[in-house]
Amino acid sequence: MNFTPNIRKIRYKIFILLEVIINSILFVINYIFFLLSNKETKKSVLLTRLDSIGDFVLFTATIPNYRKLYEDYEIVLLVRDIVFDFARNCPYVDQVWKISQGPFRINILYKLKWLKKIRKYKFEKAIQPIYSNSFDFFNILIASSFAKDRIAYMTGKRIKGIYFNRLYDNDFDKKTFEITRNNKMVKYLGYDGILNTDTSIWFDDNNIYKKWKEILNDEYVVLFPGAQVDFRKFDKNKYLEIINEIKEFKWVICGSKNEKYLGHFFKKNSNTKIIDLTGKTSLLELAYIIKNARYVLSNETVAVHISAAMGTKTFCVMGGGHYGRFYPYPNNENTIAITHKMDCFNCDWKCIFPEKKCITKITTKEVIKNIKNILNKGVLN
Repeated sequence: MNFTPNIRKIRYKIFILLEVIINSILFVINYIFFLLSNKETKKSVLLTRLDSIGDFVLFTATIPNYRKLYEDYEIVLLVRDIVFDFARNCPYVDQVWKISQGPFRINILYKLKWLKKIRKYKFEKAIQPIYSNSFDFFNILIASSFAKDRIAYMTGKRIKGIYFNRLYDNDFDKKTFEITRNNKMVKYLGYDGILNTDTSIWFDDNNIYKKWKEILNDEYVVLFPGAQVDFRKFDKNKYLEIINEIKEFKWVICGSKNEKYLGHFFKKNSNTKIIDLTGKTSLLELAYIIKNARYVLSNETVAVHISAAMGTKTFCVMGGGHYGRFYPYPNNENTIAITHKMDCFNCDWKCIFPEKKCITKITTKEVIKNIKNILNKGVLN
């Protein structure tokens, strides 16, 4: 019998318990300093978005609405360091701060530094606009602002009290599209204007992308074969069949440094022209490459959200765990979901089968058929 998974769960539960205890102690220390300080606040808003890259790209549609809502306020956007490349050029906020998740969770001095920084800035409002509970270990940042308004969704174990003094009690279902969900928070906070729903990527105003223009000097398509979690990955051998079948354009393989093995796999085994860029691009460079591709083929990962922002036709091979919440985008013909429909869709990835059949049952023929239908219509990027 393999006890390793159980040991890992026990260790993680102990870590969470210790994290809660340490957070409580640090919060009390911070609160004492707050009581001894000047209670005046700046006309400023702390807007935190501390989840993943794809989530942030979706959130870019809502940031302009916050700017309109708080047009007379200074807005500070706090993001994780992995997202900073996309956030740093945002024209709708006054400052962008970045924080590292790993050190924040395990380094007490690093955490204390951030709690002090946020407390001393004297925000009037602090908003945590993430619906999911997966990143609630960051909520102590909102609490330590001691802002007059500390706001979040009412979801999971969040309760009105020390961390938040306003919770948005919503009536969302599992299929509510994420941009719709994000914008409803802005409406709850008082915005009654026209809501922006278009995502954006804010590029640098420099020539950093010229090298990619020279490397990718003719027509190409992008394959993104990786994903944040393994169960979202379509079989790489099925992807290989697809790129060996569709040879109208050269294939550019993209992904993170951890996915270099996938780039090597396609380069070694494909009988068509391959350019392997896995682990070789920044986020903005990746966005530039996707922007100029004829189309993108990808698992459900950050690439499909970048593509949507760039207006590039995208074929997303995906399962049904969160179908409709993050993808496909409603009323967007460029976001094409290829899946195996099942009655158990929107299960929140709490699968009732030994394998994720909504992904594993997708055939290469279905993917090729979807791509060739669009190729024949001539409606590519």
